[in-house]
Amino acid sequence: MLEEKMQKIKSLVNSLQNFFSEDQEAKKQVYFQKLEQTLNLTIKFFKKYDKKTTHVYEFYDKNQTLYNYLYLEEDEPKWKIKYRNETSISTEDITTKELVKYCWENQMDIKQLIEKLFEYINQFFSKKQQVVTKEKEKYNTEISCLDEAINNLEELINVDISEDIKNK
Repeated sequence: MLEEKMQKIKSLVNSLQNFFSEDQEAKKQVYFQKLEQTLNLTIKFFKKYDKKTTHVYEFYDKNQTLYNYLYLEEDEPKWKIKYRNETSISTEDITTKELVKYCWENQMDIKQLIEKLFEYINQFFSKKQQVVTKEKEKYNTEISCLDEAINNLEELINVDISEDIKNK
């Protein structure tokens, strides 16, 4: 009766030992490298597709709303994470490497952070699409108006009217 339970406990202990025997420092380095690469690609993306210098999106971590700020106005972009009530978690703007370290040390929900980043990028392109669509509709309306004006003026010019009208 206890033997089956003991086998299950031993299996759980072995699983835990395997986890802790893995090279935690190597895992940390992979995490740092991949998160830093993701954040650097985020910076490149916004520099390529937008002239705004500040981008902000919200995400949730440990049951609280946080905002991730990206400032692009300087030579080296800076980040800041703030609580919903605008109380800053970080006392100053931080570099990408510092943000990676902060996320690791505070066990941030990176999946949530990245999902919200991509929601922000989707909204970003949706807004750009709306602007382009509005400009296209405006252009098409103006061209239609000009075409109608040309047709009406040509029709008026081609109407046979006596020379007396010009003289009156």
